[in-house]
Amino acid sequence: MRRAARDDLASFAADARGLEAAATSPSASEAYRAALAAYERAELACDHARSPEDLRVVASTVALGRHELARARALLDGDEAPPSPRPCFFDARHGSGVREVEWDSRRVAACEADAERLERGAGRPVPYWDAPPEFRPWIEGQYGEARL
Repeated sequence: MRRAARDDLASFAADARGLEAAATSPSASEAYRAALAAYERAELACDHARSPEDLRVVASTVALGRHELARARALLDGDEAPPSPRPCFFDARHGSGVREVEWDSRRVAACEADAERLERGAGRPVPYWDAPPEFRPWIEGQYGEARL
């Protein structure tokens, strides 16, 4: 689980580095700083985690930071800040769910790549509930509220 949390942090850091221009934009800099602060809190929480339950706050804080990055990106592009998104149902590291797809008799948010994969019938993404039980706190952190 710690490796999954670290992978999530690394992915988030790469996304933040790709948006460094937001730091110089008056409209986007606040959201970008909030994203970086979320990254720092998540990294510290991951370093101090001693049990799977401790990783819940890591996942929820990364989810909050991803939203701030999306807000910074939108403001940098001159767009309206997005509402708080639901993460991709199949893997929160994919980012926000950009459209609803049919999955197992219900509608879920999916990133563009997973939505296209489902449409093509190529491969079948695995939903979070098929993860081993020790991943439950990390998963719940991705789909729940951040505890700051």
